[in-house]
Amino acid sequence: MYYRSYATKDAAIAIACVGPAMQRAFMRALALADDAHQGRPPAPEAFAEYYAGLGRRCEAVMRERTTAEWRKIFDGYGIPGGEVKLPIEMLDDPQPLANGMFHDLPHPQLGPVRMVAPPVKLDADGFRPGPATASFGSEVRRLLSELGFSADDVAGFIADGVTCESLRPPPRT
Repeated sequence: MYYRSYATKDAAIAIACVGPAMQRAFMRALALADDAHQGRPPAPEAFAEYYAGLGRRCEAVMRERTTAEWRKIFDGYGIPGGEVKLPIEMLDDPQPLANGMFHDLPHPQLGPVRMVAPPVKLDADGFRPGPATASFGSEVRRLLSELGFSADDVAGFIADGVTCESLRPPPRT
């Protein structure tokens, strides 16, 4: 209940209140109370039921405000948390961008493509992202030629649909 994601009025927010001080702050922010923090922990046989009920009350309160409203409240209480984003949304998020978590790869057909950067940073040359891979099928003639097929053989393979030079197969005749 203190280390999870909650649905808000408009999205979701994740919190990480791992210590008692942060847990008490979370309860204050939600205007709720956890008896365990008041020196009255639930009996062992009632522990799961107690926290399931308190968790449901937290969920109900969290749904009353937007993620932005909760962020402001949590920041005021020193509660670590942040909005939950879909992976595609992270590509334009200022925090991972500032942390160098992405690399804009120049692609010959698509232009710049944002990719996840290597997770490890090293001094000097370190890890360097490689170039974009060749377009699908663009190297088929060269590769088959290197395997010993003649230009006529390769043209026949392409015409018969055995292989192709792009994602779009040639029109059937």
